[in-house]
Amino acid sequence: MDEIRSTHANHMELVVADYPKAAFVLENELKALNFQVKEDRGVIHIYDDQLTQNDIIQAMVRSQVKIGALNDKKQPLEDYFLQLIEGGDSHA
Repeated sequence: MDEIRSTHANHMELVVADYPKAAFVLENELKALNFQVKEDRGVIHIYDDQLTQNDIIQAMVRSQVKIGALNDKKQPLEDYFLQLIEGGDSHA
């Protein structure tokens, strides 16, 4: 259950053109361990609740990674289970 909460509940969605560089910054500068790169959409889902939007923005600016968007995404656990039952988006 904790795994489901950490990967499908609340997260930040970072939209960037250079997602490999952004992932490098997250992992090496911010020491984020819990994020997922959605290469097909140029999006990174960040599940690390210790990071703030401000932390992420500052690190990306320092590393010259252009940010398209950074949004908080909140998905109630009930919605996630409904998606699974109804055959919604596949899960990781």
